[in-house]
Amino acid sequence: MKAITPVISVILLIMLTIATSAAAFFFITSQVADLEAQGNLESFPGADTSILNLVSITGSKAIVRNDGSSPVNEVVMFVNGELLNYTLSTPIQPGEYKEITFNAREAGEDLEIKIIYNKGRSVTETSPANKNTENSGFTETPLLLNEINGDENIEDCGSNVWITGTITGTNGPCCGDDGILDNFYNGSLATTDHFCYNGNFVNQEIDDNSSLCENYEFIWIYGNIDLDYLGTSKCCGDDGDSQFYELFGNSTNCCLGNTLENMECRI
Repeated sequence: MKAITPVISVILLIMLTIATSAAAFFFITSQVADLEAQGNLESFPGADTSILNLVSITGSKAIVRNDGSSPVNEVVMFVNGELLNYTLSTPIQPGEYKEITFNAREAGEDLEIKIIYNKGRSVTETSPANKNTENSGFTETPLLLNEINGDENIEDCGSNVWITGTITGTNGPCCGDDGILDNFYNGSLATTDHFCYNGNFVNQEIDDNSSLCENYEFIWIYGNIDLDYLGTSKCCGDDGDSQFYELFGNSTNCCLGNTLENMECRI
């Protein structure tokens, strides 16, 4: 029998090497697949087997659970595309739940939560608008300005305050339906105790409320009133421009009609 030539022997060695490498590749691949199916991939050093799932969404929080077998060490969360300022205080261990809160969202709008975790993995869930109600933790949808005109009749004014009489100002007589745009009063400015100030009903006279006095660009005298000749303190100017209407003050300020003098007030 003739000896195997060198060329044939080299070819056989190459074929043997290829066959051995292929067998090793298929063996390792099958082992990794078995470990993944059994949840034991963490036996390989550095493997990340965390699986973060969103299990609950409300209007102001999301609850996540780590369904994997290694910790979730960091999360980046987006609420309707906006980055949430949130830092994970401790890792989420396998099987552990974590509650993440955010500013309450309005009812009747779609809500999308996207979480990127462990530098690349992500999970996204969307809560449709028809499920996002006040009962599920969403805030009340604000009434659009003048969507219902509460100034036309008392029934539409609802839980706001209906002020009767002659109205002076803007957006009366329903106080509160137009928010801070409601600013008015009934009757005489100097004597009425029915004001709507920035949408809030104020049951005080202007001489008893510094905010009202200054809102109508009069002068409020702070501190004790030593002299009040006509009983009109402390708002200077609301009763007229004559000193016969207003004469009050203290040792440093004196209201003479609609003028504040830096002097002692005396008769």
